[in-house]
Amino acid sequence: MKPFAIAISLTLCAISSPAQETDDNQAAREKWFYGRRAYPHDQIPAGARMKAIAEVERIDRAARLSRQSLRTQSTNGTSAAALDAATWTLIGPQPTDGGSAT
Repeated sequence: MKPFAIAISLTLCAISSPAQETDDNQAAREKWFYGRRAYPHDQIPAGARMKAIAEVERIDRAARLSRQSLRTQSTNGTSAAALDAATWTLIGPQPTDGGSAT
């Protein structure tokens, strides 16, 4: 019984040691990752991610409105419609042999 208890305690010690090292490495990785994004400050300002998402959405809305105004101003709607990603049409590649296999 005693050798079994020793084996179990050694196994538990061996398992717990690398876990602490992994946690230390995790903290170092997080410090490096966020340090690059916080520059030149010591930390990332609260709400910075939400502000960035809102700015991307604002830019996207402005671009869509611009494309829509181009479409309504154009007498030939096809040239303005090509600017909108939702109206793209596949133009190729097309088979050069007419689609027949030889």
